[in-house]
Amino acid sequence: MSKLNLSNFAKNISAKLGANAPGITIGLGTGAILVAGVMVGVATPKAMKLIEDAQVAKTKRFEKMKEKAPDDAVMDETDELTLVEIIKAGWKPYAPAIMTAVVGVACIVGGTRANARRNAALSAAYTVVEQTLNDYTAKTKEIVGEKKEKEIRDAIAEDELKQHPLSGYNVVRMPKCGKTLCYDVRSREYFMSDYNTIKKVENDLNRRLRSEMFISLNDVYDEFGIVHDDELGDDIGWNVDNELEFTISSKIAENNEPCLVVNYVIAPRYDFRNLH
Repeated sequence: MSKLNLSNFAKNISAKLGANAPGITIGLGTGAILVAGVMVGVATPKAMKLIEDAQVAKTKRFEKMKEKAPDDAVMDETDELTLVEIIKAGWKPYAPAIMTAVVGVACIVGGTRANARRNAALSAAYTVVEQTLNDYTAKTKEIVGEKKEKEIRDAIAEDELKQHPLSGYNVVRMPKCGKTLCYDVRSREYFMSDYNTIKKVENDLNRRLRSEMFISLNDVYDEFGIVHDDELGDDIGWNVDNELEFTISSKIAENNEPCLVVNYVIAPRYDFRNLH
């Protein structure tokens, strides 16, 4: 099977498997390599038998040569198989295992490349959306003024609470984090804290950011006890070029309890570990 055919094979598998193709293709490739290992074990006794037969045949030929040769003749050849002869005699039983392993490697390489392309595309798409959002926020402030922009932000916060009412969520309670109901717009999680604690978290994380150069979204969630975002939480965040800043809107939850709605002035960036 040529390199081109193997590449097309991996691409065809990826196309048919759809959105989960990279992970499934890598899994298939790993499975194929494991199967190839089993096939090698099965093929070895057959290969050993072929090598033994080749050794017997060569020994017989050698004995006949000795019988025909003069008594004082020097024999350049021995009756032992050379490495090339051993490979030639015993390779065929391993052929299916070799092909299976090659296909497995092709699947793993194809799946890994697909993953890399997908991650690059996601990174580019997220960066565009994040930059557009930041530009839109800045332009809104410029056109309508900070007071009007805050009114718009507060209205959005109110809509968030209506669309994600408290009754459908568990409230995260962290020790010594305050007793005011809060809502994080990005994670859509409710947690207990208060205004001063939220601002302290902002200051502490920015102090850490200046020391470590960047922080991730999951670092923020850790401070509030919010469950990690397993898909993007470690891949998006802030760096020294764009520090973390919360917006805090005071609203009323569906149970008539005061609720602080927490959002982000600058959206977390996908390439936050790349300093400009």
